[in-house]
Amino acid sequence: PMPLQSLVTESPLGRVTKLAETGHPGAKQLATYFVGQGVGLMDSIQSTRSLVYEFMEDFLQAKERLVDAFDDE
Repeated sequence: PMPLQSLVTESPLGRVTKLAETGHPGAKQLATYFVGQGVGLMDSIQSTRSLVYEFMEDFLQAKERLVDAFDDE
């Protein structure tokens, strides 16, 4: 979990990155960076435009549900 993840990996990943930049073949295979937990949810390629529209649609649906919930009271 964050922030422990970076505390544990910062030093070794820094060394790997430096070696990879000098062309070390093993380090090149290990060089990486954090992308976040959300990357595990991605299962297809889509344009940024369609992704933003999807976010907008989800927001509107959530807003409508909230409005409906308050109207029921």
